[in-house]
Amino acid sequence: EIVSANYDVTVTPGVYTINKKQVTVTADNKEVVYGDQEQELTYTVEEGALVGEDTKADLGITLKREEGNAVGTYSITAKEIVSANYDVTVTPGVYTITKKDITVTADNKTSVYGDTFENLTISIPEGTLVGNDTEEALGVTLQKEEGSDVGTYSITETSNSANYDVTVTPGIYTIEKANPNYTV
Repeated sequence: EIVSANYDVTVTPGVYTINKKQVTVTADNKEVVYGDQEQELTYTVEEGALVGEDTKADLGITLKREEGNAVGTYSITAKEIVSANYDVTVTPGVYTITKKDITVTADNKTSVYGDTFENLTISIPEGTLVGNDTEEALGVTLQKEEGSDVGTYSITETSNSANYDVTVTPGIYTIEKANPNYTV
């Protein structure tokens, strides 16, 4: 109430507006190996950006990453922002899935001189493939060293896998002497 001997005073109420504070946060880049557990999506707030005792929780940010589980890069962005006091901008991050290292062994093979060559195969340690992946996911092509005479030949590989960095322990292909049976 305002009292004045010389004036009749009328006060018209005003509005005091507190606007949301502008805050920019950065989604943290993440890196995981193909098949490993997903990493929690996190973000960084510049020091001093929050008011008083406010915490990250007051920003109301939920992050998401682009869908996909194969080797590659995926964007990390805001899924939801619900904040009463902050106008939040999220600088996107990158979620990277790298190839899984795997070592397999080219199986040793033996055939007799003149016979058809055995199919070349690999042994994969149990539990090393991800999920429902099969041998085909490794993209391994085996090749026997040139030659068909009696002797030993190396079995080598090439690999073209999207999700695995494959190392193949070479095998040996042995061609043994034929044992002819003669009837007299």
